[in-house]
Amino acid sequence: MKKTPLALLLTLGLLQTPLAAFAATAPLDLVGPVSDYKIYVTENIEELVSHTQKFTDAVKKGDIATAKKLYAPTRVYYESVEPIAELFSDLDASIDSRVDDHEQGVTAEDFTGFHRLEYALFSQNTTKDQGPIADKLMSDVKDLEKRVADLTFPPEKVVGGAAALLEEVAATKISGEEDRYS
Repeated sequence: MKKTPLALLLTLGLLQTPLAAFAATAPLDLVGPVSDYKIYVTENIEELVSHTQKFTDAVKKGDIATAKKLYAPTRVYYESVEPIAELFSDLDASIDSRVDDHEQGVTAEDFTGFHRLEYALFSQNTTKDQGPIADKLMSDVKDLEKRVADLTFPPEKVVGGAAALLEEVAATKISGEEDRYS
């Protein structure tokens, strides 16, 4: 079951139905679409784990060219599951926070994850001292996989998360703010 995020939004009816209408939808009517969405998320998290492993291995080996090449394709899998990943705010912050989220900027200890590695690779053109950040990213992605496997997908969270993602796309992703260094 390979559906694009757009196809899933259509499946959930988000692009055709006002969000308020979901409040009146019988829970049983959402079982199929939510089940399809969980399968989609699970498959994409498996791909995220696999691609993140290759990406972080390249970072730890000091292979800047390969790490740069793998960065964007790996991020696609995180972005595809972000509405669910955001349910785990600790992991989302660790995996996906941007430099603007940290008062001390790039020197902040808690500035980790994809965007910290993106900064090192594309802005500084280095992998020096990035091994621990790569290890933490890999650990966090595996933790996300475990947490999602145990998660019951509440329809209101799925719909709310998808709506929030649409707003984020309009606000930051289209402008390039999301991956500004790469």
